[in-house]
Order: sequence, then structure tokens, then C-alpha cells
Amino acid sequence: MPIAVAAQTYVVAVIVFLVAWEVSSRAYGIPLLVPPVEVTFRKLVQLVKQGLLLRDILWTTGRVAVGFFIGSVAGATAGLAMGYWPIIRRMLEPYVNFFRFIPALAWISIVLLLLGTGEVARISIIVYTSVSAVLINTLAGIVSIPPAQLRAAQTFGANQSQIFSRVIFPGTVRYILTGMRLALGSAFMAVISAEMLVADQGLGFLVINARLWMAMDEALVGVIFIGLLGLLADRLFGYLVNRYAWRFYGGTGSEM
Repeated sequence: MPIAVAAQTYVVAVIVFLVAWEVSSRAYGIPLLVPPVEVTFRKLVQLVKQGLLLRDILWTTGRVAVGFFIGSVAGATAGLAMGYWPIIRRMLEPYVNFFRFIPALAWISIVLLLLGTGEVARISIIVYTSVSAVLINTLAGIVSIPPAQLRAAQTFGANQSQIFSRVIFPGTVRYILTGMRLALGSAFMAVISAEMLVADQGLGFLVINARLWMAMDEALVGVIFIGLLGLLADRLFGYLVNRYAWRFYGGTGSEM
């Protein structure tokens, strides 16, 4: 899609959203519960001037970055190990299939008892959420490699290290990145949930604190910036993948 057309589409979408928001606010008839666009914008300006919005954005971004990085590395490492060594897969697969059905929020009470209410507890929730998607996709990537390709590498005299670096890893990178992109969305959902329950900074805290004080305009600002921050992170991740990661798997740079 041409850049000009894409820009026009986004502008139209934003205008439609703002109009629908304003109409909904007026139709509901209770500005306190559904604040109009103008009131919410004034609250946004106030939060920016006070520095509170930037503070909360930085806290949320930092937590997501740390938890997502640790979870992605752990998930990719475990997935590669499970795919490369069958014995490890047989040992870990039952646990992976068990824990991936348990949402992070179910662990919060236990995490708080074990780790307290500090940053370690919040980041642990994000790590737990991120690991599953990356691990499962990494394992799927290794399983998808044709056995004939592995046998061909062995026929040409490749040792185990060369098979891993030249066949298995390049064939799995695309799956790892897909898992990371899914994990990024899960990381944002996890951090907001954690901040709503056990934090005094961050966008999740901003939203839940505003709700307690019936400041719906402030809560809306928080919700909007959660979406914007997640969208920006996803677009940035996609750009970096398209710009650099194709070198690892011989793609064209336009896959994500």
C-alpha cells in the first residue's frame, strides 16, 4: 500500500474513532462516566505537564523490555534444547503443556508470597507469560525441518555444531520471531495486570488508581496510551525483523 494511501486511511480511522467517542459520550449523558474527547484531552495535557504520564510510560516500557527479553531468551533456549535433544523434550514437554494453560494472574498470590511486592515479582509475571509462546513456536520450528535436510547435512560431513548453526537455527529463526511477536502482546497484558495489582507506577497503576477516584478521563488516557505503546512496540519489532532478521534465514525482509 502506498504511504500516502496508508496515511489517509489512518487519519480517517482516527477521525471516525473520535466522532464515535464523542457521540457515545453525549448519548450516554453522564460525562463523569464517559468523558467527552475535549475533557479527556485536557486531562492528557495536565498529566503531560505534571510528568506523570511520561513516568508511567517509562516504568511500563522498562518492565516489558526486561521481562520480554528474559522470557524470549529462556523460551528460545528451552525450545531449541527440547527440539535438538529428544530426551529433554520427553522430560519437559508434560510440564510445558501443563503450565501453558495456567494464566499468569493465577500465580500472582503465590509470586507475592515468594518474591514480595517489588520489581522482581512484576517482572517474573511478564517472564512467565513470554516464555510459553516463544518456546512452543521454537519447538514447532525445529519439528518442521525436513529430516532429509538433516540427513543431507550429515552426508556432506557436517558435525553436530555445523548442523545446528547452518540448518537447525536458520530453519527455526522465523518461528522464534513469530513466537516473540506473540509474546510481546502477552507481555503487555501481563504488565498491565501486574501494575494494577502490585505497583505504584506504570500505566496499569494509572488506570486502576483513576478508577478508584472515579477519574474516568484519566483512566481513558491510560487505556489509550496502553494501546498506543503496544502498537508502537509491535511496529518497531516488525520493522527490526524486516530490516535485519532476514539475513539469518534467507528471506526477503518483508515477512513480518
